[in-house]
Amino acid sequence: MRTTEWDDWRDAWGSLTDAAPDPRIEAQKVAVILRRQRAIVRGERLSSVALVLIVAGALNHAASPLELTLGVGAMCIVAASLAFQEWRRTRERSAIISAPTEFVATMRSIRRSQLRFARSLGTSLAAEMLFFAVWWYGGLGLHHSLTSTVVLATLWLPVLVFAALAPWAWTLHRTARDDLRRLDRPKAE
Repeated sequence: MRTTEWDDWRDAWGSLTDAAPDPRIEAQKVAVILRRQRAIVRGERLSSVALVLIVAGALNHAASPLELTLGVGAMCIVAASLAFQEWRRTRERSAIISAPTEFVATMRSIRRSQLRFARSLGTSLAAEMLFFAVWWYGGLGLHHSLTSTVVLATLWLPVLVFAALAPWAWTLHRTARDDLRRLDRPKAE
């Protein structure tokens, strides 16, 4: 079982004898968590933009109405997911700022946000893979070489992006889920 910062901090706070944690120390710890969350948010935004741009580039070569429909649908799913995440993040930020010294509440909020993003990224990747499966099937017959410039840009680049984002989404989901379980589990005494 891996140890997280939450476990360390919980143990440190639990060892204090009836003394309330220093609000300045708690605020510093929350600030560290918020900085990490901002890095994840940048990753969320970057991945969403990359997914939209990849499909937009592929739609320049859409050969059929089905490919066009699937591509636009995939882009809409990614854009809607990003918009929803931004809306949720604004609401969570208000809650976090209103009580900056409540570490547990802050961590729960952040982990729930990460869990939602990981799920929406999985949905976005599935929609994009559906589009690209149809699109590649129609296009690879026209481009007979798997190493041509067009195939490198339209097949291998998206495959690399998907291959990088899928494990990240899975790891983010697993970490957030595990941390939420730890936060919700009362400390065994």
